[in-house]
Amino acid sequence: MEEENRLPGAKQSPRIDKNNVIKWYYGDTFEIHWHLVLSQNESIISYAPEDQVIFSFYEAGTRKLIQRFVCKNIDTETNMMILQFDKATSLKFKPGRYTFDVKYINFSIENDGNGNEYKTSDTQDITTVGAKYLVEVERCQ
Repeated sequence: MEEENRLPGAKQSPRIDKNNVIKWYYGDTFEIHWHLVLSQNESIISYAPEDQVIFSFYEAGTRKLIQRFVCKNIDTETNMMILQFDKATSLKFKPGRYTFDVKYINFSIENDGNGNEYKTSDTQDITTVGAKYLVEVERCQ
């Protein structure tokens, strides 16, 4: 009688575990599609073409920046943003733990109704959407 040997399979990469930690294997390439709906004073924010959402990834426990994604040209119909982890980007994340923050930048550009755009302020409005979300990069053994 022959014995059957089974190798354990790898887990999906990337994935979100039961504690809402984003995990992937070191060196993997992938995209994360974010459908980000924000509200202020119980009203849904409509993204303008000038607006940006910034995802900043840091080594856990430090403020050492590993990667920053600046999402411009947000799809205003789906509120979709895409983070691309190509080979060079993915290799910046050595096996270990990371955190990331999300900020929304509204450049305060309005339309006067006659097709003319104007700036309502000389400053941009920056809102922290979330901070210290967790990421874990695993070594594929």
